[in-house]
Amino acid sequence: MADSRFFDRAGPHSLTFLAELSGARLLDPADGGRLVCDVAPLELASPDDVTFLDNRKYTDAFTRSRAGAAFVDEQVADKAPRGMALLIAREPYKAFARAAQAFYPDAVPRPGRAPSAIIDPSAAVPQDCEIGAHVVIEAGVRLGARCRVGPNTVIAAAVELGDGSKAIETHNRLDPEHFAAMLPERRAHHYLDIARGYSQLGDVEKASEMLLEGDRLAPSEIRCRPLAHEVISDVLRRTRGTPPAPIAELAEQMGVGV
Repeated sequence: MADSRFFDRAGPHSLTFLAELSGARLLDPADGGRLVCDVAPLELASPDDVTFLDNRKYTDAFTRSRAGAAFVDEQVADKAPRGMALLIAREPYKAFARAAQAFYPDAVPRPGRAPSAIIDPSAAVPQDCEIGAHVVIEAGVRLGARCRVGPNTVIAAAVELGDGSKAIETHNRLDPEHFAAMLPERRAHHYLDIARGYSQLGDVEKASEMLLEGDRLAPSEIRCRPLAHEVISDVLRRTRGTPPAPIAELAEQMGVGV
């Protein structure tokens, strides 16, 4: 539930659509046609909203919630209020977060540069980026395609920003045989780039998977690169609870605190 003064909301969306988008499963397929208009926390949700229960200590709030639908673990399904549609997920919060992106999608960049923006000549800024008023982009900065830089932003020297979703789309279109023929070091560097893309999108599970695959192929390409340190630090920061053992071990080997 976001402030409409600052965020444009999409929808409504059917529960079938949200289930497919999030990887969840409708407990009752007959609920698939029901529409919800927004996402909201348990205590504030209305019958037109979808919510979630991830931490069991909020089960009481879940039993009293007025939400029309909820992402939950199947083990608590019997605690749901009467009439609430349930979307079953192994990780309810992650599924809910994916659903939230459908209601509040990233704005499409409007290519252009505000007259008041200051961009160093050595910076690489694609023409399809949107650069807002009074932005300062310093020397050596590299922006990826379709970046949006809001008003009054300062991007310090040598920073790189990219389009994570675009990188992942490109990765998914790669020819497997052609990719397998590349040198291990090149593939490891590619996996690092894709790990950064998943990290930007908040998918720490896939970011971790890409980091570990890159490390398996060519450890030096992962453990010695500053970008890898940034990505694994972000993964650790976003991980709820104790990180998986392989990621914790890799972080320790890289000298990144867990």
